[in-house]
Amino acid sequence: MNQHEILGLAKLGDARAIAFLINQALHSKQIRARAAYQADCLHVLLESTQVPNTRIAPLIYEGLRSLNPPSIQSIQVHGRPSGQKLPTWTQTWILPAPIPSSPHPSLPSSAASASS
Repeated sequence: MNQHEILGLAKLGDARAIAFLINQALHSKQIRARAAYQADCLHVLLESTQVPNTRIAPLIYEGLRSLNPPSIQSIQVHGRPSGQKLPTWTQTWILPAPIPSSPHPSLPSSAASASS
């Protein structure tokens, strides 16, 4: 699967594709990400030998906002050291409603009737 296909799946809200993209971005920091859904909330778990820095979480949130996946209403990012069961920290965001993409712009009904 190429990068374009992975990005397309991530835009649809595919948790594995989202985790793959996060892992690419965090590879140099030696942080591993896993993502899974619980209802309409995407949980992203960040693991490293040291507790991952909490400043990474807002970057993940912004990345998901730019993807605009329709299936995600909220996101929880958790950080913990490798081997620990419970997260050291958790940050939660509610994502704005997805912006529908329309291939053809439509006129408001008042504008459509005025042009006839």
